Amino acid sequence: MKRIILLFTLLLSFAVYSQVTVTPQSLQYNNSGSPGVNVGGCGLIDLGASTSTSINFGVTLSKPDALVTGDGNVYVYIKKNAGSNAVLKQTIAIPSGSWPTNVTTSVVTVSASLNVVPSDFDPTGGLLFVTYTSSGGAGYTSCSYQVKRNATPEFKLAPSLLGVPCNSTISTTFYVTNVYNSPGTLVYSWIIGSGWNVAAGTYQTASNSYTLTPVSYPPGNITVQAKLAGVDYSAGSSIVSLAPFTSTATIGGISSYCTYPTASIFSIDAGAGNTVAWSISNSSIGTISSPSNSQVTVTSLTQGIFTLSALITNPCGQTVTKTKVVTVGAPMPLIDNYSCPTESAPCALNNPANNNYLIYNLSAPVGSYVPVSSDWEWDKISGNFYFLNNGLYNSATATGTQGSIYLTGANPTDNPAKFRVRVRNSCGWGNWRTYNWTDGTTTPTNPGNPPTAYFKVSPNPVSSYFDISLINPSVAPQTSSPKVIRIYGQYGQLLQNNTVFYGVGYNSYNMTSFASGTYYVSITFDSFSESHTIIKI
Repeated sequence: MKRIILLFTLLLSFAVYSQVTVTPQSLQYNNSGSPGVNVGGCGLIDLGASTSTSINFGVTLSKPDALVTGDGNVYVYIKKNAGSNAVLKQTIAIPSGSWPTNVTTSVVTVSASLNVVPSDFDPTGGLLFVTYTSSGGAGYTSCSYQVKRNATPEFKLAPSLLGVPCNSTISTTFYVTNVYNSPGTLVYSWIIGSGWNVAAGTYQTASNSYTLTPVSYPPGNITVQAKLAGVDYSAGSSIVSLAPFTSTATIGGISSYCTYPTASIFSIDAGAGNTVAWSISNSSIGTISSPSNSQVTVTSLTQGIFTLSALITNPCGQTVTKTKVVTVGAPMPLIDNYSCPTESAPCALNNPANNNYLIYNLSAPVGSYVPVSSDWEWDKISGNFYFLNNGLYNSATATGTQGSIYLTGANPTDNPAKFRVRVRNSCGWGNWRTYNWTDGTTTPTNPGNPPTAYFKVSPNPVSSYFDISLINPSVAPQTSSPKVIRIYGQYGQLLQNNTVFYGVGYNSYNMTSFASGTYYVSITFDSFSESHTIIKI
């Protein structure tokens, strides 16, 4: 054990002895040409109010003669403050031949000089120190000189930004910080804007704080000047504005109507002093009546979905909107990326099959109802195909929002693949919607068949009125029967069914009351029906 302790002691002694000691000494500094000031050891360098300071000192390096350092360098650094990065001010080369040999301790002394300015250091104090680095990369550091300078008085007003809630009577204390604790008698001039519990104006105090309460909204800004030893210093301003208006209010009421027309009351607690303006996104599906700041009556008109909105305004004119999505009746599903003119007319699917596979996705306005897989149904009507069910393409039915189909044979244009879909919500099952898909292998050849459409609608998109006219003036319906115009919503709900014309066109159909969106215009006479998609803007 004694041998181990002795060996450890020898190793420690060798490690300590095998070091380069870096010692700055005889430092003298001159502030802006003033007489030099000597600093012993690593003492204090006081720049005072100097605009430029020169610093000169010696650096002694010592090491054991046996320690080989090779060519090295002495580096002189300063730091703006103790936590900042070091800034290199001077580099002094120490060639390997500079070191005396055949001595117990080898010593080298060099001279360092640098110039600094006050901005090199923070008023709170900076550092000056020296390092030596050998050719092998070993580094050794000296002690550090503390460097201070006179601080220009600085004052800061807080808070710099203040958001005041509408009608709030909560007081705020504004205060000024003497950043560098500059000594002397201080007088503060508070320039107070209007809207506080004191009249707008300038107030002088010896206190560095002032408490104010708002009385009108938004109150004005606060600006402060501090006077120290007859000199004015700006402490800045506090910019005052209204705090953002928020509300935790929610619209209460049903999330769906299962029948129509049906009236129901929706309510909201908007907060004292606030007003409420009610609106509805689609007045063809629901209408509002008897609005107040606390409730409104909404009457459902037809199947679909609408958003009820409550615009809350506070006494300062700030607003926030609350919404509630409401469904009417059982929903009608749509295959994504395809539109259908009506609920009853079949929808044509025209996408090509991918190696005999077709995949479709359903969506429907289910509102707040959360459907499960069994709430979506797919049902084969006819054609050469099967649905995927339990991992096999052998089923005439399927559930879920996605329908995967495998084509087992041709589905020509005169005998397409045909299936139907429906969806259920809290009101029950909606109607079936039928879809057709064909591979185009054959087409009907009966020359006596009428065209798929006689009429066109224009303009499209439409902002107010549209006209109905013949696509080909030489091809007109050979009938004297009345032609009925019906308007359907995006999900197939009938919106209007009371317009009839007898000739070969209809002018100025009024859509000014319709909300922006996609609609379908159906024209029916005798056993013939055609449909047109129109965009309302």
